[in-house]
Amino acid sequence: MEALINQIIDMAQNNVPVAIGVGVVLLYLLYRKPKLVLGVMALGAISLTVYFLIADAGTASSKQKQKMFRTY
Repeated sequence: MEALINQIIDMAQNNVPVAIGVGVVLLYLLYRKPKLVLGVMALGAISLTVYFLIADAGTASSKQKQKMFRTY
């Protein structure tokens, strides 16, 4: 997760006009259609939550399998 945030920050720092443009478009859409923007943000938050829950469950079961099949 930290690597993804670092990539987004690096992209924004290296492409300032693009980052400003995205910010202006988001602010315009938030002003004109707040329900749409907030709905998309909520959908994104729910999707990320589900993704990270699935990823966390996958790593937990992987560790349990390694522990179970470890030979002594």
